[in-house]
Amino acid sequence: MKRILLVALALIMLLSFAGCKKSDGAPKGMKLASSTDLVPYSLYVPEGWVIDEADALTTRAHVSSSDTSSVSIVSYKKEGALSSIDAWWEIYKASLTQQIAGFELIEEGAQTIVSKNGAKGYTYKTGTGELVFKHYATATEHGDYVYVILYTAMDGLYETNLTTVKDEIIANFKFN
Repeated sequence: MKRILLVALALIMLLSFAGCKKSDGAPKGMKLASSTDLVPYSLYVPEGWVIDEADALTTRAHVSSSDTSSVSIVSYKKEGALSSIDAWWEIYKASLTQQIAGFELIEEGAQTIVSKNGAKGYTYKTGTGELVFKHYATATEHGDYVYVILYTAMDGLYETNLTTVKDEIIANFKFN
């Protein structure tokens, strides 16, 4: 009788732990940052990150109060001159060149993959003096939109989170 009771308790415990599985599909150590009822994608960030915004226009999260390195996603409707990733980049780059001090292109159009789609990566700096930021933009197309995942960090902190951004955040990004 004791044996049956122990087996029953063990089964109950196993089932209760199975019920604790995340329903949002987040990989281990990550949490869902996007509002999947408002946007057609799932963006996961490390559990310790702070989610700043998750609405129909953008999703944005940053590392912590002491490290404001951030990841954001913005979509651009493909229409008129904005018809592809390359067209988006040319328009975006022209805007940065004209409006942002200290724009410096580091890498342009590196081939990559996002959610099983072809994508391109762009690395650049903005700012001057002590306020220099480094950015890594990854652009992919889905439906009628170009989606851009933008990682931004102070130049000195950029490398600290780059592996997390590429190997965890971008690698686990998916279109629903």
